[in-house]
Amino acid sequence: MGENNISGIESLNSVISRMKAIPFYKRRIPAVSINSKEDIVCMPITLKSDLRKLSALEMITVSKALLYEYHESSGTVGEPMSTWLTENDFNAYVNQLEETCLEIHEDDIVLIRFPYSISVPAHIFTELVKRKGACVVPVSKATKIAPYTRVLNLLGKLEVSILCCLPYEAFLLSDIAKKTGVDIKREFKKLRAICSAGEMMSESRKRRLEEAWGVPVYEFYGTTETGNLAASCKMGNLHCSEKHFCFEVLDFERRERLGFNRKGLLHITTLSKENFPLLRYDVGDIAELREGCGCGNKSPMLCHHGRGSNKAVYKGKIITHREIEEQIMSLPQELAGNFYKIISKKEEIEIHLEAGKHEDKSILKEIESRIGLDIPLKVKLFPKEGIQNISSLIECESYDKPSYFITIT
Repeated sequence: MGENNISGIESLNSVISRMKAIPFYKRRIPAVSINSKEDIVCMPITLKSDLRKLSALEMITVSKALLYEYHESSGTVGEPMSTWLTENDFNAYVNQLEETCLEIHEDDIVLIRFPYSISVPAHIFTELVKRKGACVVPVSKATKIAPYTRVLNLLGKLEVSILCCLPYEAFLLSDIAKKTGVDIKREFKKLRAICSAGEMMSESRKRRLEEAWGVPVYEFYGTTETGNLAASCKMGNLHCSEKHFCFEVLDFERRERLGFNRKGLLHITTLSKENFPLLRYDVGDIAELREGCGCGNKSPMLCHHGRGSNKAVYKGKIITHREIEEQIMSLPQELAGNFYKIISKKEEIEIHLEAGKHEDKSILKEIESRIGLDIPLKVKLFPKEGIQNISSLIECESYDKPSYFITIT
């Protein structure tokens, strides 16, 4: 047995031992010893619904004197999840980001477009940049103080070298730039990377984003409750952070452990979290683990397929958000713009696309023939901005501080 495996088992036993002192886990954890990572299947699964029964204060399992920050999940699916972090927890979240292959230098200027309000990413990316001695531009997500046009202005005049944001935000910025006559490849010459997190992103969507900006995109995948679970390598693959987590992909129905290259529900056991460690936590996402990356990192690759609720089921076969998006974003941009909607129905899926020739009914068959999905498909075409109104974002009002003193001459 290798040293890494021994270390991992020791970490697992250590965290399970600490869990036994937490009221939530006390009666749940059986009296069995863990001799290999496979033995974790003897332990109970933790569901979001279990944690939502607890109050925010019941999520504190350390002395309040040790608490450092409080965050909540976005609440996109269900009630937001409360997360308290100790200083060590917060630093561990930042350490997990450092597993990326992207090097941040002292002379980098990094614009953070993640929201700072309550959510985690903006805060840990900010700390990462400061650790590296680089400069942070803390813009946050779209607000009246920092509308999209102002962000584009900042990217140019500050010679920003790294942009951190949701993939969706990066597409909005590129489309607004195009509409307002800003050539991002020519005017943002110092930009060398985009760090993306907070959304599932298929390979074809990532390629489209890289083509729009002319720079590589580095992905990060995690959750508010756990931390950053995986980061991009030089080959563009997400690698599991095995030092901090134990990863399991379980069958959708039987909750049995699946091997490599099989889609299932992602479950995480935290190995380094001090406050409220999580045991076999169902993060609510579909994923698969893969092996054999050419970058040299021996940790498994993680392929994120999207939320567990964002899937279509037809004749017993599960088709994930990632698989559908992969087909959509592989279409030429004149047939499918950067924004889309997927409507999953009982016997079919309906896809809404922005197309340049939306009134040309002949291209519907062309699109449907190009989208190779084993499920009945209906496509609806909309004009540009029919799904995402770019013009409304350009016209966003700016925020002004209140004026208390008026001088009349």
